[in-house]
Amino acid sequence: MLQNPEATSRLFDKFRSAGFEIWMDDFGSGFSSLNVLRDYDFDVLKIDMSLLKGFDTGSRKIISSVVNMSKNLGIHTLAEGVETEEQLRFLRDSGCEMIQGYYYAKPMSEEELLDYLGSDHAETRSEHSYWNDAGKLNFLSADPLMPGGADKDSENALNIVPLALIEYDNGRISYPYINDAYIKELKKIGYYSAESVEKDVNDESFLYYERFMRQIKDTIKRGTIQKMDNIMNDVVYTFVTKLIASESEASRGEKHLIASTVHTISSERSDQLVLKYSQSLYATYDLVTEITPDKDSAVQIYSNAGFSKIYGTASLKRGILEFAQTEVHPDDKERYLRFFDLLTLKQRIEKYIQQTFRVRSGDGYKNKSIRISDLGNGKYLYTIQSV
Repeated sequence: MLQNPEATSRLFDKFRSAGFEIWMDDFGSGFSSLNVLRDYDFDVLKIDMSLLKGFDTGSRKIISSVVNMSKNLGIHTLAEGVETEEQLRFLRDSGCEMIQGYYYAKPMSEEELLDYLGSDHAETRSEHSYWNDAGKLNFLSADPLMPGGADKDSENALNIVPLALIEYDNGRISYPYINDAYIKELKKIGYYSAESVEKDVNDESFLYYERFMRQIKDTIKRGTIQKMDNIMNDVVYTFVTKLIASESEASRGEKHLIASTVHTISSERSDQLVLKYSQSLYATYDLVTEITPDKDSAVQIYSNAGFSKIYGTASLKRGILEFAQTEVHPDDKERYLRFFDLLTLKQRIEKYIQQTFRVRSGDGYKNKSIRISDLGNGKYLYTIQSV
């Protein structure tokens, strides 16, 4: 293998064509090296059990770095020699997808093994694909929902970014994974466990049920990162979601796995009057953006409508066209572009201009009142409000 890499690569290709995966065993010991990862395309990296022995700070840093590197290379990870709950929690928080070791089972006789297999649920082919897709998420990235972007200092990134996995299964919400940093953010808005969040978001009488479910459904339908700003218990927070895996079976319907981050804005960083009156503000408007046509720029103040892009942050003109194309009903598109004509905007506005358009909402369109108000000094306030 080491002496003739070209022949080995051809052999790997034959295995893959026949439906096999290629796993590297015992990474971190013996002949395994970074050069092998460079020269060959592996599906799974098995982390040698020797790295878990002692389980000290050095071991943790090495393992988290290996997992981080593997995710960036698109390789799934498995840890060998897992024996304790502490090791399992660390590997799970690192994003390691599979484990083997005495924690689950010690060596068995044939009879014991058959009993074990008969009593334990084995994943189906569709579940295998589902969790393989989920395993591509890099828990150690500084921004896990964005592609790439791994943190250079991965051992310090462990469990720092608030991260949770949300499963939507035929209309029901559950949290298969939630890290301590996410719980810490939830505590600021009044939740102390994943179970307490699950209880509310599955209750149709919950004040934010419709808004939460709308974002989840938009995340599934659009397949892009969705962002919602909101306020609860006088705390402003941003809820961001991204679809990472889906599974569909005729016998049980569809389920989807969504990665989520949540970030609160402390009162020290927010104007007290905004916090005092923002509950009414958030209930009234779907989107509030400050625009400056002369500079072709926009600053989104907040959005609770789950629009797929923060329109206009790179270019106001391009954002207007993208919004018209993506969010506005086709029959209203030309009228919307005339309404938002930047060349005539200054002449048409005394205090504000306002019209109603059909804007995308969930699976269809709803009437929304869109207003552009003159703020003076070449700035305008763009708002979307449900009719």
